[in-house]
Amino acid sequence: MIQLRKKILVALSGGVDSAVAVLELQKQGFEVIGVYFLMLAGKNAELADARDIAKQLGIELKEEDISRDFENKILNNFIWEYQAGRTPNPCILCNKEIKFKHLLRVADELGIKLVATGHYARIKKEKGVLCISKAKDKKKDQSYFLYRLDETEISRIIFPLGTIEKIKVKEIAKKAGLKIPNSESQDVCFMKNENKLKDFLTLKVESNKGDIISEEGKCIGFHDGAIFCTIGQRRGLNINGGPFYVTDKDISLNRIVVTKNRDSEKLFPRKIVFKDTNWIGGLPKENTDYSIKTRYQTKESKAKIIELKKGFFEAQLEDPQWAVAPGQSLVIFEKDLVKGGGVIFSTH
Repeated sequence: MIQLRKKILVALSGGVDSAVAVLELQKQGFEVIGVYFLMLAGKNAELADARDIAKQLGIELKEEDISRDFENKILNNFIWEYQAGRTPNPCILCNKEIKFKHLLRVADELGIKLVATGHYARIKKEKGVLCISKAKDKKKDQSYFLYRLDETEISRIIFPLGTIEKIKVKEIAKKAGLKIPNSESQDVCFMKNENKLKDFLTLKVESNKGDIISEEGKCIGFHDGAIFCTIGQRRGLNINGGPFYVTDKDISLNRIVVTKNRDSEKLFPRKIVFKDTNWIGGLPKENTDYSIKTRYQTKESKAKIIELKKGFFEAQLEDPQWAVAPGQSLVIFEKDLVKGGGVIFSTH
């Protein structure tokens, strides 16, 4: 009797991570089908790479044009958030609302239960609850970007690279004889050909020059548009006598406030209010120490989480984090497990 192999759908990007994810799944006996998502209308240079890698791996590759959905939910939201004076993280929203949404949709259409990606993360069951967990390779760990996934979605996902370090991933690809482009994928895919955030936004929104205000309330210079500035920014301010750092911005008045004191309390808040939360395994317990991150590359801080009112939570930090900005995501960890998180509303 012929035993059919279990099928799995893998998001193939054209890079080494997703390619090795396929290899690892094939070693485990899966029949792999690949899917490439065309997210940027007219800008999908990696499609040829994905096709070539799929051919090398001997797998079928499906191509899905989701560029309209990507534009509506990610690009437009990114622009809107900056116009509103916030600093969004499009990759977090994209993972939830685009990548895994469509990956699971295509899998359903094909009658496939399991899906996989080349993310560096793991899935663990803790007290009967499936959770996202940090990858073995802490330098490449991407669990921060996945906090919005729910348990139903997590139950269908496999992360083959979660227990493999990046250096080993490259060795596996080389040993298998895969010919893969050397370029690494970038977090903000739609800005990979842009030099600066400002270059990208200038093409999308109107802006006007405005005042740069010192902590003492004096106008000490001019900026090209408050929406281009981010909390903690130092470069590009063009003010004599610096360096200066952005501590606040007022979109309605089109002005920013700066300080010469990098250690200013305004740049190191100890309390962060956040909303639009997603929790895995229930709300965080009060009077319990968790670890939090407000940006992908920042170090974790110990914090307690309290509920202020329905939908709003506050992280009380033991060690303040640098340049926290509304619109970013605050992600909460319980040891290696992702407890949940939300979008930063304010700091104090």
